[in-house]
Amino acid sequence: MGQARGGTTHAAAGVTMLRASGGRMVQLHVFPDEARLAADVAKAADAVDPEARSDRERWRAAVEQRLRTWYPRLVIHSRTDFAAIMPSEEVWYVMRDGRVRRPDDRIERLHAALATARDVTADADAALVRSRGIAAAVGSPRGSARRSATATMEPPRPTTDDDAPDDDPNPSGG
Repeated sequence: MGQARGGTTHAAAGVTMLRASGGRMVQLHVFPDEARLAADVAKAADAVDPEARSDRERWRAAVEQRLRTWYPRLVIHSRTDFAAIMPSEEVWYVMRDGRVRRPDDRIERLHAALATARDVTADADAALVRSRGIAAAVGSPRGSARRSATATMEPPRPTTDDDAPDDDPNPSGG
């Protein structure tokens, strides 16, 4: 088993382990068994605030809610203690399509394209943030741009009278 970022451990045979609060581990089984889905679940689980992570059901619900943005049909079921070999063992079954189903090439291509689009958007947003930081450091007026290039960045600032140019040759407007 190898340790990944944020308390996520990847094990063999398509099982991912998440580290919950108090050191307990959650075994993650994703359907379909794809690395990108498991990575998205781990990323969403890591992003949940520590207070919600301390409660099993709140954590599972928060992860499911975060993932619904990318996977609208996704559901996460927890294995009940009755079904567990060891009652302390926690297992989540993550079903991207709401249920376990046979692979469908069209759906797989759709999810691959959406994942690529998320990656490209995240890369573009990171490049914009870096560029704005560099522009601000050298005193460029573009460092304080009013509009963002993508919908995932901060909302535009409202325009004020202070933003208007001072060199208007006809201040009366006529």
